[in-house]
Amino acid sequence: MKKNRAAFIIVAVLTILSIWVYFHNKPATFSSEGRNFAIEDTSQISKIILADLNKNRIELVKVKPGDWTLNEHFKARNDAVNLLLSTMKNVKVKNRVGKNALNGIIGAMAAKSVKVEVFNGSKCIKAYYVGSPTQDNLGTHMLLSDPATGQNAKEPFATYIPGFDGFLTPRYFTSEKEWRTRVVYNLIPPQIKSIEVSFPEKGEAGFLIKHPEKRKFELVDLKENRNLAHLDTLSVMQYMSYFQNIQYELEEDLPSKVTDSILKSTPFCKINVTEADGKSNFIKFYYKMGNEASVDANGKPSKYDMDRLFAEQNGDKHLITMQYFVIGKLVQPVSYFLPKSLVKK
Repeated sequence: MKKNRAAFIIVAVLTILSIWVYFHNKPATFSSEGRNFAIEDTSQISKIILADLNKNRIELVKVKPGDWTLNEHFKARNDAVNLLLSTMKNVKVKNRVGKNALNGIIGAMAAKSVKVEVFNGSKCIKAYYVGSPTQDNLGTHMLLSDPATGQNAKEPFATYIPGFDGFLTPRYFTSEKEWRTRVVYNLIPPQIKSIEVSFPEKGEAGFLIKHPEKRKFELVDLKENRNLAHLDTLSVMQYMSYFQNIQYELEEDLPSKVTDSILKSTPFCKINVTEADGKSNFIKFYYKMGNEASVDANGKPSKYDMDRLFAEQNGDKHLITMQYFVIGKLVQPVSYFLPKSLVKK
């Protein structure tokens, strides 16, 4: 027991020493004593990297204003990016860290902090660490780092945003799941070149809407592979307008075997939207198993969840949950677009 206690003390001492070395190795001499955390012109920012000590890494890259990619494969949440940019612009130093608290704050930041690197093109223009909140939760400990040499400032500071009562740590989160936008489609008709909808699981007739130019549409019956000469243009335009602000509810975190099993099953519906610039965005829908309380529209027991379903977007091997209330208007039969006089009753 004594040996274990001695070993624990040795490890603790070594950890404290390593923390001190980590944050005090070749301290840089910054102008304004390492106080300059703010970025006055955030429009120059082209990339932001957030990394924590658990090897979580977020890379946000600006495609154009208001459009950022996440870790190369996903779209980032605009609201979260805008809040982060606003934080980077408005953050100010509140006060120094007291001498008595300095070692404790440095130790806490070494154990749990987020490193932030901000780029303009290929050049890193700002780098710093974001740590824990101050005791009153009205400030946030940050430590500036020299982007050219990687050397850290002599001491951390308590930072804040004037007019905001709270701490800033939550704005620098490193969860990929939380950074991903929940928007599946957000398009208006002029942005849509074509929409293809099929029903593999049921074998029902699917359709393809072509939109080669403004207010001109073509409708293809996929089952018979033929263009339909007669279509209700207003119904087509209304349907295309449904693809605005279509969002999923949450990203599932199921065991990999369960996810693989669902993705290998036959989807009951597939939707592929091609945008005017040629970009394709497709999604597959799968039934979600219900519980004992699940009932269908007629009040009869159902083995499927009648409110929610699984979906996979662009073959990314992730399952998301969507509500039938949201996607139901997208899952229409080809007869929806025919003049009412031609629809068989």
